[in-house]
Amino acid sequence: MEKTESQAAFKSIILGDGRMVAAIVAVPSGPARFFVVQKRESSEAFIGRVSQWMHSAGATGLAMLEPDLLPDGIEVGEVLLRIKAALGVARDAPEAPDYEVTNAELVLGGKPADRS
Repeated sequence: MEKTESQAAFKSIILGDGRMVAAIVAVPSGPARFFVVQKRESSEAFIGRVSQWMHSAGATGLAMLEPDLLPDGIEVGEVLLRIKAALGVARDAPEAPDYEVTNAELVLGGKPADRS
């Protein structure tokens, strides 16, 4: 059971062509982060960056949640802003490759944010 306890939950946000644009990662009873794929960052570099953070946060495994698929033609920047707000990232937070998440239940519950 200890291995399950140290598995990080990973939820990706992908485009219709399968390209990842962001991911939310949470360690049970620990920290959570929202990672944004950077311009010119390869998929391998992105996964490496996320993996490095997971291991530094104490995770020894990964539990993949079903990805969120963005519809064709949607404005990705606007979606990322809304996700950051739902995750508790401050509105005035500067652009960054990743953000601390204060509302990790969105990841661990595997459900979209309440949009009230």
